[in-house]
Amino acid sequence: MTPSRDAPALSEPVRHALEAEIKESLGLVFTRGRGRDFDVGIGRTMQALGLADPMQLLQRLVAREPTAQQALASALTVGETYFFRHPEHFQLVRELALPEALRRRPAGQARLWSAGCATGEEAYSLALVALELLGSAARARVEVLATDLSPTALARARAGRYGPWSFRGVSEEVQRRWFIQEDALRRVAPEAQALVRFEPLNLADAVRPSAPWPADVDVVFCRNVLIYLDEKVRAAFFLRMAAALSLGGWLVLAPSDPVPGSDSGLTPRRERGHNVYQVDAGVKEEACARSTATVAPRSSVRPFSRSEAAAPGDTAAGTPPPPSAALAPASIALAPASIALAPASMPVPTPRSQPRVVPMRAKVAVAETALAPEGGARGVVDVAARGEPPAAEARRLANAGETERALTLLDEAIVAEPMETSLYLLRATVLLDVGRAEAASQDARRAMMLTPQSPAAHLVSAAAAVQTGEEAEAARGLRNARTLLLGLSEGACLADLGDTLVVDALAYCQRLEQALALRAGSKPSSGLKGTS
Repeated sequence: MTPSRDAPALSEPVRHALEAEIKESLGLVFTRGRGRDFDVGIGRTMQALGLADPMQLLQRLVAREPTAQQALASALTVGETYFFRHPEHFQLVRELALPEALRRRPAGQARLWSAGCATGEEAYSLALVALELLGSAARARVEVLATDLSPTALARARAGRYGPWSFRGVSEEVQRRWFIQEDALRRVAPEAQALVRFEPLNLADAVRPSAPWPADVDVVFCRNVLIYLDEKVRAAFFLRMAAALSLGGWLVLAPSDPVPGSDSGLTPRRERGHNVYQVDAGVKEEACARSTATVAPRSSVRPFSRSEAAAPGDTAAGTPPPPSAALAPASIALAPASIALAPASMPVPTPRSQPRVVPMRAKVAVAETALAPEGGARGVVDVAARGEPPAAEARRLANAGETERALTLLDEAIVAEPMETSLYLLRATVLLDVGRAEAASQDARRAMMLTPQSPAAHLVSAAAAVQTGEEAEAARGLRNARTLLLGLSEGACLADLGDTLVVDALAYCQRLEQALALRAGSKPSSGLKGTS
């Protein structure tokens, strides 16, 4: 290789000595095909440290000098990343992995880990998925740990400021919604920064028994990192991941990454054409025992505790920042980016083994009343005023005209049960009743994400779209709602819409169609039974 300013001339003995020391101290390996990358990394490290001779660098590495190790780690690991890289992985998290984790932890936080986070785009992408799914409840229900061995990369990640190259493939609308323009760069919105903690961690430390390691993790992203680790370190890494994952947790790798062996304690799970890896109860104990390191107990893993200091954007530790960004990386097929976070929070249906919210019961519940055309009668909810669940009390308050108190109760109920579709629909109907159609639309979309086959969710979405003047969205919601309703008995009840009868919901579809047609200046459709 011809030496250059960036790639110094390395004799074979010095090259072999450096490779061996880097493998020993950092766990990094370089094939002959990546020799140029190795030489350039050595050259950049020498420049950063002000060294003229590769032997000086070797001596510092042998002495385990932290400054030299950190500079070399930063120079040798590419850290090529951008927002929503491999968007299909984030889609899996939004639609499967995160809802599963929230169901397993009805009163706790789902724990996500970006292992080898580089400059932070991956970690913030996970945070944005959580915010899209949960809204303002994400601050209480999700935490994202992001680790890397490079202090330089971590400093850039904490700053959260990125140039155009980090946004390739991300729509301009999403960038405006989730990022704040600062000269030529864009900074991550405070809501996302508040979810993420960046900490130093070398994944090659998997072979060291004394090295700390996160535990009880629900989703791990470790993509395009394992290619740097030698076989021994990778084997130890997979064992520690098997011990670190919660039961049912996911390990997500890049398509080109080495995969866990049959003795790793991790088993593949095929989802939508992609492999993820999990540990099951049968091998969890064995994986923990075989791990070459002692996994730190949950309470002692500092990276998964944000209580020591307020995160960026917090007014105080543990206090969420005021909402300011709107939802939605449309480029990864998340919900449309049109509604501010507002007081909304998200759900994901609670398992039936969990206590359910008492359904709305009345001939015409608030859900129906809030959707009623102007001048329509307000329904009466037959629920006792005292000793009632939050949802029932919220209905009573809304019927009494105390909408702000009702919304406050629903905000709290959604934080407690963020997977309950009916809570989002109830809040949406109350919001519609007070003319806050955009916020109602946001809740309806979350309900549809949680329960795509819910006719009530599509119906409420259509009602919100009628109010906001989004005619195409309203028509689509009505088509979907009608199709789903016609598959049910007219005497059946919609449990997630206050036990509204199907026949009443169909009648409401017709009223919405009429309102939509009048707004468009055309005649309403002739009936409900036709195709659309």
